[in-house]
Amino acid sequence: MQIRFSSVQLIDELFQRSNVFRQAVTDDFAQFLHHAIGVQGHPLPPPDHAAEKLRELGLRCLRAWSTQFGVAYPQLAVAYEYVKSDTQLLASIASVQRREQEEARLKVRARVNIFYQYNNLQKKK
Repeated sequence: MQIRFSSVQLIDELFQRSNVFRQAVTDDFAQFLHHAIGVQGHPLPPPDHAAEKLRELGLRCLRAWSTQFGVAYPQLAVAYEYVKSDTQLLASIASVQRREQEEARLKVRARVNIFYQYNNLQKKK
């Protein structure tokens, strides 16, 4: 399962950087959905906690790709809408959304802390 997880991370990096790679992945996008998210009766292999971690990574990638490249690759948007409508994946989607919100909140909090530290240093001078 770790190999599959690392493979999805690599696919994400290459997908972000290469138009040729994006085209190759989207030409047979069902394979990605089957192996990274587990749709259409293709369950992810055990153990369950690792499968859920892989599913969340796959969903995060799909959401980011759909947002960033959905205009050029409409099958990404279609796939994301399909996955969102799959009732078996609703818990995973909610988990991904909560994690992304928490990460955004932590980034804002870190920026505010840096701003306050900077202002305190300026006052001391």
